[in-house]
Amino acid sequence: MRSFGWLHFTDLHQGLEAQGWLWPGVREVLLADLEKLHARCGPWDLVLFSGDLTQRGSAAEFARLNQTLQQLWDHLRALGSTPALVAVPGNHDLIRPDPRRPESLVLGRWDTYPEVQVEFWRDASSPYRALVDQAFAPYSEWLKSHPFTGLQLQRGMLPGDCSAVLAKDGLKLGIVGLNSAFLQLGDGDYTGKLALDVRQLHAACGGDGPAWVKECDFALLMTHHPPNWLQAKARDELMGEIAPPGRFVAHIYGHMHEHASSVVAIGGAQGRRELQGSSLFGLEVYGGNVDRRHGYTAARITVDDKNEATLRLWPRVAKKHAAGHWRIVQDLDAFELGDDQGTRPEPLPPPRRRPRPRLRRRRSTLPT
Repeated sequence: MRSFGWLHFTDLHQGLEAQGWLWPGVREVLLADLEKLHARCGPWDLVLFSGDLTQRGSAAEFARLNQTLQQLWDHLRALGSTPALVAVPGNHDLIRPDPRRPESLVLGRWDTYPEVQVEFWRDASSPYRALVDQAFAPYSEWLKSHPFTGLQLQRGMLPGDCSAVLAKDGLKLGIVGLNSAFLQLGDGDYTGKLALDVRQLHAACGGDGPAWVKECDFALLMTHHPPNWLQAKARDELMGEIAPPGRFVAHIYGHMHEHASSVVAIGGAQGRRELQGSSLFGLEVYGGNVDRRHGYTAARITVDDKNEATLRLWPRVAKKHAAGHWRIVQDLDAFELGDDQGTRPEPLPPPRRRPRPRLRRRRSTLPT
């Protein structure tokens, strides 16, 4: 039996004001739940963090983030897991530029300037790319120096675009992370206004995305935003060029602060699986009401002795007990779960690379 295990975290929002006094309590119930869950589905090889690690993208927030993550990593190591971190930036992991800057105004109307799109993707020195690089500069610096490495990252075209390969037990799991937040540079509703481009995939994967994926037995795609936050053209690019059916086991993302999972198969093609994560620290204020959401997901791909592969999830969510305190439990609102609080095994296509045949030792025919 061979397997890959990971934790999916998203939307921590390090630096959110109320987090200063609320996070210590959330941290304690999180660490306690990780200890219980580790016995069920650990150890974990990866932590996938799908953006909004910070609230305003400042260097000070990223420094504080390292302290928060260090507490988590120390706990995971004590449990027996030594995961590597793979992350993508979200729309809060940037320093918002002056909205009056010409480049900001033009990028804010991306779909009306096709000539700017051509320049943006073709010319790394364009003023529009320079604005994006500047906005994500603290994130890029954090990515270079944070101590939670363990895998070699291939950097891509935009800040945060990356790929990595986890090799274990003769199998390879590939992770591709793409920046879906580079157009969300200000306030407002960006639903249906964001972009992704296949050139991000190619650049993150050494020049040829499909070939890179084929070298892995399984692959995951990670962004911060769900597909419906992309413009129609970008959604077509995602479905047709970046993630056609069968290329990725799942598209993992966050941003919406609650769990969701779907598999959609159209016209006999392989199904596309989307895994939306719950916010690790989500807090919204509407009038006088406060909406808090805390959760995460554990997952595992398993390959049995017959080379048959399956995927399972263990979604977790914070609920208030009748006594008034918070605790993290299985998410029965969004998932059907079994006795071990995980989803039923979902069959996956077998590993792409054929296992090497074992060499038989030939008996000696020499006289003794």
